[in-house]
Amino acid sequence: MKIKLSSHQAKIVDLLTIRREINFSKIASSLRISQPLLMHHIASLEKRGVIQRFKIVLNQSKSEQTYLTLLRVQGSKEQVVQDFKKKGVSFKWMYQTFGQYDYIVAKKFASPAEYQDMLLELYHHSSAIESHHTIIETSGAIYNTQFSGEIAREEMEYCDVEFPNDDFKRLLLSELKKDPLISQLKLAEKVGVSYPTLRIHLRELYAQKVILGKRIRLNFDVLGLQQYYLFLSVNPIMLTRFKTLAYTLSGAIRFSHCIGQYNVMLEVIASSQQEMEGVINKVKENLADNLKALQLLHKTKEINMVT
Repeated sequence: MKIKLSSHQAKIVDLLTIRREINFSKIASSLRISQPLLMHHIASLEKRGVIQRFKIVLNQSKSEQTYLTLLRVQGSKEQVVQDFKKKGVSFKWMYQTFGQYDYIVAKKFASPAEYQDMLLELYHHSSAIESHHTIIETSGAIYNTQFSGEIAREEMEYCDVEFPNDDFKRLLLSELKKDPLISQLKLAEKVGVSYPTLRIHLRELYAQKVILGKRIRLNFDVLGLQQYYLFLSVNPIMLTRFKTLAYTLSGAIRFSHCIGQYNVMLEVIASSQQEMEGVINKVKENLADNLKALQLLHKTKEINMVT
């Protein structure tokens, strides 16, 4: 059942959906409310399950790229998950999907050779995998839509930084990479320090821009929204024009450049399949013959594969 929100809460959710980096002062300013009142609404949304968790965003090296693997499974869909968990396989994230592929998984690698090693391991660990398709995400943009109707974008660019040579901070970053959604209390327990000591180290990492900030994870299910991944093969000469068009698409919350059969990935939220079909039709109308291929995956379930 779709949850009912107040007008302020609905606007907060809109802002967090299209710009998931948290800047409470900017959000409060956009809504023309005080920051304490904003935090009251945030706490209420968290209590009601709209906000699921807060995620730490690390400043990854530019040498690392996100590899997306679309998996087609034969037989039971659950079997492949059981096989992976039994072998301790972990991903940045893993979603069960509806479409030509059954799962989409993501993980960062420094080289194609590292990715190929992981891919061989996946086939070795589970005989349920029938086939796969690989897409390399090279850059992404988060949309930042103001209520006035003006649209801007924020490129997810990570500058190179000198990571700390402090053994403890390296341990801290290792744990954050394993589980960016971990609570600070649990993180303090994992690295063996008190909560106040952990806060001091985290502040230092923020100051050094090793940690870029936090993102909020929203529960789209309780909002009555569904998530879709739209993979497109677009004529390269049309990419710049299509990026401009993508900003006007209803529900589009992320645009990424990719390498592989598809050179664009759009993440879209929609209230129904019919609404999503409207987005697809608009894409087809605008690209016409410049659209070479299209693949739609509907996210149906998130699988926890973080170890």
